[in-house]
Amino acid sequence: MRDIRITGHELMTLKEADYKSMLSVACLMELLVEKGILSEDEIAAKAREISTFAFSS
Repeated sequence: MRDIRITGHELMTLKEADYKSMLSVACLMELLVEKGILSEDEIAAKAREISTFAFSS
């Protein structure tokens, strides 16, 4: 297996990108609930479904 080394700057860039992605997803979920398009229960159920599928292989 190849050793992967990440510099401090690269790690900060990845963390910032991850934060921005999570913030975008949270905003979209909140807007969908506020507008009555999806319920919090529907979002939670889909998250469980995807999580189960992703980690079952």
